[in-house]
Amino acid sequence: MPEQNTLVLETYAEALADALGRTARLDASFEEAIQLSQVLKAHPELPRLLEKPAIRDDEKKALLRTVFSGRLSPIMLNLGLLLVDKHRGGMWRAILNHFVDLIERRRGVFPARVETACDLSAGEQERLKGALEKFTGKRLRIRFLTDARLVGGVRFRYGDLMVDNTIRSYLSELRARLEKVKVH
Repeated sequence: MPEQNTLVLETYAEALADALGRTARLDASFEEAIQLSQVLKAHPELPRLLEKPAIRDDEKKALLRTVFSGRLSPIMLNLGLLLVDKHRGGMWRAILNHFVDLIERRRGVFPARVETACDLSAGEQERLKGALEKFTGKRLRIRFLTDARLVGGVRFRYGDLMVDNTIRSYLSELRARLEKVKVH
């Protein structure tokens, strides 16, 4: 994502967090942001519609009020309306995700990613999470992904750290070393 967009996302996420303060509203809004982000992910046509310059802003805002009035807190609905005014409606979900990450970081929980060749059971995920939290010394919110191309093993990403302990990585390293060997 371009640096300018990241700055915009962070600015809106921090403004939302500051507006909520450190109150019970923050906890409720945190949960609401997670749920709203999932709704926007499940219905990508809404953010796309909010980006269309052919649709007038007042029509977009009327749609948001119709769809979300009584379903969202006033602050979350107002965020959506503000984003329409600023021609950033398509960024709503990304801003919510940045807000969730910001609040988790403030709470000492950091995002991480684990990729494996096959799905892990809930028990395996918990054991791996415990080991990775011990390794990093941080509380982690881990997103578990599956990529059959890894063949086996685990790839772990946290911040700038990446630990690639996959069979695919091992085979690539072995191939590179073998290619360097001169055979006479």
